[in-house]
Amino acid sequence: MRAQLHRSSHGDAEHRLRLATGWFNETLTEEMRGSLALQKARLIMIDCDDHTPSRLALPFACRSLVEEAAIFFDDWGWTGADQIAGQKEKFASFLRENPRLRPIELASYRPEAKVFHVINTSIQAGKTPCPVGQSSAPPGRSERKGRQSS
Repeated sequence: MRAQLHRSSHGDAEHRLRLATGWFNETLTEEMRGSLALQKARLIMIDCDDHTPSRLALPFACRSLVEEAAIFFDDWGWTGADQIAGQKEKFASFLRENPRLRPIELASYRPEAKVFHVINTSIQAGKTPCPVGQSSAPPGRSERKGRQSS
């Protein structure tokens, strides 16, 4: 299932989650962010096994990061059939592009996954680590793989 979850700040537990189904290039948009009122993220799980979905998911999530958050990568180290880098390589590249994010590796829930405590020093400096346009990319076949829960 391809989806992202959103927890609303009001209502009973069953009314606090909203499901937005679709491919990353369809759901990780500023329009979707507005319709779901996504503002702050403290827990982010990125479950995609290809480089392009990771390239879309990381900047989208980054713009909602608060001072500290946990990021879960479910397919760490996986490389697609096309031998293009996956989550591990894209996260390293993303951190180079966003030097105000400080990752601390935590214990993982399974060998193929990685979990990081990420400190967002941009908040303290009054800056935004990820510009709005950074997550936009032309639609493509590889962007259609994976899902994100936030």
